[in-house]
Amino acid sequence: MGTVPPVRNLDHTPTPTAGAIALPSIPDPPSAVVPPSTAGGAGKLGGGDEHRSVPALVQVALRGELDIDSAPRVRSELAAAVESGAPTVLVDLHDVTFMDSSGLSALVAAGQALAARGASLYLEGASGAVRQVLEITALLDRYRQPEAEAAPAT
Repeated sequence: MGTVPPVRNLDHTPTPTAGAIALPSIPDPPSAVVPPSTAGGAGKLGGGDEHRSVPALVQVALRGELDIDSAPRVRSELAAAVESGAPTVLVDLHDVTFMDSSGLSALVAAGQALAARGASLYLEGASGAVRQVLEITALLDRYRQPEAEAAPAT
């Protein structure tokens, strides 16, 4: 029999993928946390300062395919955003071309971690197949920005 790829942990921690079937890799893995602007009350985390300023918003811009290959890095970036202490994390999906269950799992884990401390996760910019996956799973509604719901129809 062939080698069976390892199963992902239920607690959403990445599992080594040695021996797994190789999926096509993307040129640039999903991108990193984008530091918030210091305008409008958002601050930077101070390393070693006595007083720590917490940003009002952390934006995570993702691009490419969000799948089993890129999910560990995405989880890491989202965890950094959660740990920043910001009350709002905005995930920009404009440049995401594909998302599978690993990507959905990474978003849900971040959303749950934020909700546990009273913070919010919002998704923006999903289109095409990515938007359809988020709609089918009801994650688009769950993580929709309040302003998007209140926007008047034209």
